[in-house]
Amino acid sequence: MSYSKRASLLGAIALLSAACSRQEPPTTASVPVAAAEAPQPSSAIVGLQALTADQLVELRADAPSSCNIESVNGIAFMDQSITVARGSVDVTGWFLPEKSKVSGTPASIRVVDQGNTAGWEMSIGTWQPRTDVTTTMRAADEGNVGFAQALDLSVLAPGKYSVSIVFSEADAKFACQKSREINVE
Repeated sequence: MSYSKRASLLGAIALLSAACSRQEPPTTASVPVAAAEAPQPSSAIVGLQALTADQLVELRADAPSSCNIESVNGIAFMDQSITVARGSVDVTGWFLPEKSKVSGTPASIRVVDQGNTAGWEMSIGTWQPRTDVTTTMRAADEGNVGFAQALDLSVLAPGKYSVSIVFSEADAKFACQKSREINVE
């Protein structure tokens, strides 16, 4: 491989890695995701299951490089909150545990109110290929790490909610939080 190709490839990997791990305070702008880039959500709308008080406060190690919730209803987060109507939304992104780098680890989308007094979660059930992620993250396998999940938010009252990915691996519990926030109207 020529020096210029190697430098270009390393630059692209560095940019992707930086973009996946950057954390900034939320703003309120919305940027549409290009149709060609947006994974297609499952047709099934899945309801959120309420968390118990113990589940809501359980300690989880932070694993910020394990995921990225990229968009809701085709609008990219781009480090700002997204306003959505109560009802069905399509959530897209990727998940690959940063320690094991093995695809197929069960994960859930967690939604918590602004006061951390109530929360809901649902298992991610619609997985898709994301070779950009498996290559950049040096995955241990080539399994599906992208997700596009329909999610029913009708149980939520209007307000602000944080959205994260939670998972367990090797008897430890983790949360991949990227300061993703939705405003439910």
